[in-house]
Amino acid sequence: TPFELMVGVKMRVKEDLILAELLNQEMQRAFEEAGGETRVSARRGIQKLQEENRHYYNLRKRPCSKYRVGDHVAIPRTQFEAGSKVRKKYFGPYEVIKVLLNDRYEVKKEDEENDGPGKTSMSEDLLKTWPLSGRK
Repeated sequence: TPFELMVGVKMRVKEDLILAELLNQEMQRAFEEAGGETRVSARRGIQKLQEENRHYYNLRKRPCSKYRVGDHVAIPRTQFEAGSKVRKKYFGPYEVIKVLLNDRYEVKKEDEENDGPGKTSMSEDLLKTWPLSGRK
């Protein structure tokens, strides 16, 4: 066309704009539909993977030994300094005084002359049952 020769681009015609708008709307709708299907399949894949991970984690997780108020336990030494290789690895006996959420326990020392913190809270996986409740 003469317009193309003078300007170098195609002239926009009103009909072309309407057609382009319809094509854009159709492409957007198709993209949203395809995206919805993709999101649903991705969500299913993520849920399946999470379920597998949960299953394998629970196979290796040590089962909780539920302590009750009044039970005697030992807590691990958490501060290591020189000469700790020959020291006891656990402090004790400690008495469970309160059961907290998420397998945590509040414990207090029975004998004040022994080493270790007087009162502390520990998670269940760090505690050990005190072997004989009458002995230290």
